[in-house]
Amino acid sequence: MFEASIETYYKSLKNQIDYRNGADLTFNAEYEGALTYGKGVAYGAESFLKKKKGRLTGWVGYTLARSLRKFEAINQAIFTCKTGPHPRPVHCRHL
Repeated sequence: MFEASIETYYKSLKNQIDYRNGADLTFNAEYEGALTYGKGVAYGAESFLKKKKGRLTGWVGYTLARSLRKFEAINQAIFTCKTGPHPRPVHCRHL
């Protein structure tokens, strides 16, 4: 009648690319000098619940994920967030 699953994952990220702080990209022919390289990790958990029989059927899923990166030219290769590693600027958890 029910089907459920929980999965976790962890991925080490190498050769991540981002722009240096204060990089000017407008009409910049030497844009490679504005790039910096780093590393990071991505991890999370995914859950899934499905009801197959009865008057009401359907499924629900939920994912909790985090992606963290560090760059010497941006955050001196140290983790700067209160909670640890520096998250991406667009990373938002539970809005």
